[in-house]
Amino acid sequence: MKQELIDSIKREYKDITKMIETNFIEEQQEFTTPGRKEEIKRIREKHSHWVTSEDVDINDYVLDEAINSTIKNKDIGNTNKVLMYISELQYETYSKLFKDEIEIEENDPSTVYLLYMDIEDNTKYFVKKEEQKTFEETHNVVVTYKNPNCNLGWNHDRNIQGLNDIRNEFIKESFYNDQEEVVAQLIKKYPNR
Repeated sequence: MKQELIDSIKREYKDITKMIETNFIEEQQEFTTPGRKEEIKRIREKHSHWVTSEDVDINDYVLDEAINSTIKNKDIGNTNKVLMYISELQYETYSKLFKDEIEIEENDPSTVYLLYMDIEDNTKYFVKKEEQKTFEETHNVVVTYKNPNCNLGWNHDRNIQGLNDIRNEFIKESFYNDQEEVVAQLIKKYPNR
């Protein structure tokens, strides 16, 4: 990911966090521009109900806001090619789930494929089961959840939801560390077993 995007996300994250921590006091100050007041009002309305909840880490929502508002419709540049294991399903299932995104043609709908997604730009990689070992040896793969005793759809859904958490973790760690170092930390923390 372009370092300037990481830096921009960091600035936005700190700005929103400061608004929340100061209880949006800047909105009441006379030197605040009308545009800034609108931005503060939007952030207050979006996040103020989370501030009072003890069960929610407001920083997660603030980070989501900063990431989504900063990289929305922007070219993030080359990714670090950290792929997250998502699921192992038949081609027929993937063709229904991702009919506009799947770029492989398979004659046998029962062929098993593994789905990996890039944590930075959500690019999908569909790999035949028999090519799994070679693929995983040549790529940086993280695995957060892979339970063979669960319904296969459950693994897929859980990992799709967790992809955002891994992306947020990567970006937040990149605020303070070199991206290559963060990649190494993620690979170590979520080893592919």
